[in-house]
Amino acid sequence: MGFLQSQSRFILVLQKKRFFEIHKAFYSTNRKRFYKDVSVINNDGLYEICLDGKRIKTPFNNVVQVKSHYLALMLANEWKYQKDTIKSYEMHLTNLTNCAIDNPEHHTKESLTRSILEFLTTDTICFRFREPIDLYKLQSQRWDPIIHWLKNRYDCQVPLTEDVFLPPIPKHTETTIQRHLHSYDLWSLFGIQSIAESLKSVILALALIDKHVPVSEAVSLSRLELEYQTSIWGNVEWAHTIELMMTRARVSAALLFVFANSESFTSVSKRSISEI
Repeated sequence: MGFLQSQSRFILVLQKKRFFEIHKAFYSTNRKRFYKDVSVINNDGLYEICLDGKRIKTPFNNVVQVKSHYLALMLANEWKYQKDTIKSYEMHLTNLTNCAIDNPEHHTKESLTRSILEFLTTDTICFRFREPIDLYKLQSQRWDPIIHWLKNRYDCQVPLTEDVFLPPIPKHTETTIQRHLHSYDLWSLFGIQSIAESLKSVILALALIDKHVPVSEAVSLSRLELEYQTSIWGNVEWAHTIELMMTRARVSAALLFVFANSESFTSVSKRSISEI
């Protein structure tokens, strides 16, 4: 590795470290609500969210500007419905937007697509357990239809395994999914990455975005082993329900983020929208 490459990599590591330090400080603490009014303005075709007339910014101090009016309204709603305390860690759309704007890892469409594809080699629904037999049957019953859907929808096949490692993904499958992912813009890919990470499955992410399954079903499929165990041993009081609701919220927000950045929405004239 040359000197310039080493320096660039070192700078990137420092930038990522700085971002996550700022991100942690920005989101890990509850702040008191300091504003009364939330509004959206259209500034030369880009939408900005204002708190008492002041534009909100990202952890890297960039002004939050989005192309989608639909997304801007949803961001504003996240701020509007905060109570006495701002729970930033629950503002999933705001977090995704900040990540897309600041882009601490300097992702391109190509690098982010590769990052998403990495989930394919550890995709949840490709790993089966022979024991207990009831779980194995449940996995086949619930997951096989998704595997069949993938084959019919994308003409792709993925290997299944009962081992800890998945056999190599067919080149055609990898190329096809890569081409499909690359059809989305960079911001949408941030949303897809979040979905795949939350579900631990690229295949479920694709089925969800294609509207083949709803969020509740996709999350249930990603938690199949846990749901099987809790059906036998019962829930840990509150914990499993809270974790389920939080996962649904993250996935739902990421899905809306993908749709908002990959579909066209009617623009409005440049004016303040105070009634949100």
